[in-house]
Amino acid sequence: MVTLCDLTDKEFINAKRFAIKTAKYHKDFSTTHIRSTDNKIENIRVGKLGEIAYRKIKQSELVDKDPLLDEGPCYYDFISNDGKSIDVKTLDEEWKNRIYINFDAHAPADIFVLILLNEKNKTGEYLGKLTKQELSSILKYDSQYDTYYVMKLNFKI
Repeated sequence: MVTLCDLTDKEFINAKRFAIKTAKYHKDFSTTHIRSTDNKIENIRVGKLGEIAYRKIKQSELVDKDPLLDEGPCYYDFISNDGKSIDVKTLDEEWKNRIYINFDAHAPADIFVLILLNEKNKTGEYLGKLTKQELSSILKYDSQYDTYYVMKLNFKI
């Protein structure tokens, strides 16, 4: 099973452009933790690179969708060939362990997948997935950010 893909300079540039364009439309997780515009841009850029990597790794299993085309508000990133909605979560540092999920604000995706982005090597690595049911039973609450998270070690290939 392929779990790693290379990312191109063009994909990094396009993800940054996408992030700059869309940052003004993205709301913060909560009212208790307000992010700066630069922080929003960086978070969107990293997430978009994770989506690009996931699409490259799992393309044959997905209904074709270009992650750089913003189709308005959507609470998932891809649809699998069997009709399941997929939300890609991306970590940009290997030491990070918490994956924040805005679980109660909308109907969550059917499947959550985790990508580790290595900017130095320009790679994306698929670390695993969780179903909505699996996720809901292990979510933890972070009062500082007023949102939920799950630990990286819970994602399995």
